[in-house]
Amino acid sequence: MATYSLSNFALVEKQFILIYDINGYLRYSINPLESQFFTRHKDCVIETNGNGTDKYIILDFSSTDEATQASTKLQNLKSSMSYYVEWSNLTGIPTSSSGYGITDVYTKSEIDQKYSGVTIDLSGYYTSSQTNANFLSANTILNESVGITLNDKYIAGVKNYIETNDTLNIPEYYEYNLNKLNIDGTINLDGEINL
Repeated sequence: MATYSLSNFALVEKQFILIYDINGYLRYSINPLESQFFTRHKDCVIETNGNGTDKYIILDFSSTDEATQASTKLQNLKSSMSYYVEWSNLTGIPTSSSGYGITDVYTKSEIDQKYSGVTIDLSGYYTSSQTNANFLSANTILNESVGITLNDKYIAGVKNYIETNDTLNIPEYYEYNLNKLNIDGTINLDGEINL
């Protein structure tokens, strides 16, 4: 008489499988992610990562067909598992792109070497009352520029509400890019507005 049947497996919290005998007694609790399943005659054999007699669990069934179905069912339960590991328990984590097998990117030292000594002088592009922090904020006034103007003053950035007394000039070959635009004033458009 067989000790096990196909209805005696339970997946618990997608973490491990409980195996009961035909009398309903819990016989085994296994981690399927660390197990292999195969059939030998009327037996479903579970190979665990244990040692000696603990390495193999043999479940006897009434037929080879039932043992094969049990192996398949266990493998399907294994495939449906979600395995969770606390981040603090992970070891051997790569610390570089090459550690992940990515070889076609610049390394930090290559970028540092390529751009060492490069400086950007913005002094001719903003007034003394402005700072680098607000240089590219909406409506920053530029000293000597060509481009988009608001009320005859060159701007960097975007204003999404053109008020009644505002005149926005967008010359040819220039784009004004924003998510929304409310207009009560005037827009002289030779370039493009992209919403």
